[in-house]
Amino acid sequence: MGAIIKGTILGAIIAYVWMVVSWMVLPWHTMTYKEFKSGASVQTTIMRNIGNERAIYLFPSPKGMEREAEETAEGKQKLGAKNQIFMFAAINPSLSDAINPMTYVYAFIIQIMTAFFVTWLTKMSGIIHYVGRLFFVVGIACAAGCMIYLPFWNWWQFSNIFTAIGFADLIVTWFLAGLVIAAFTGRKTHPIGLQ
Repeated sequence: MGAIIKGTILGAIIAYVWMVVSWMVLPWHTMTYKEFKSGASVQTTIMRNIGNERAIYLFPSPKGMEREAEETAEGKQKLGAKNQIFMFAAINPSLSDAINPMTYVYAFIIQIMTAFFVTWLTKMSGIIHYVGRLFFVVGIACAAGCMIYLPFWNWWQFSNIFTAIGFADLIVTWFLAGLVIAAFTGRKTHPIGLQ
């Protein structure tokens, strides 16, 4: 159990520090974003059309697509896919909420939770060699990337560059954290439990 706690805490610290460097120092994440031609007018339009809580917005909405299908069936004019946009957006109507200092605390808690499961799984794997355990951690990161980033790319049209950099960042994060986690998970353990 002590090995899992040590791997969890140190792995989370390394993952958190890398996250800060990756997002606040390196330029690669900012390369994935585009700016609106007129940010102020876009904000005004969005604020007129949303509620007061943070939410995910989809355009065209499923209801809107149903209406369009009905209008097409009735012979009314249809814009056609080439003249419409597709948007999947996470919108928070309060910027102060988005930059709340507690966001950093939550980020660290998330890293602790993730590091715990990664450390526990690595310990339970029973892999003898250090390099094998390290690649096991990287394998978990690759699986997580496939579960998170590829569905967003496929279903919600996230850009290729956003997907690739997000995936790469995930692998680098857990390679670095894995260097420590692999060091603390070497002792053989029972197949089940937290020994």
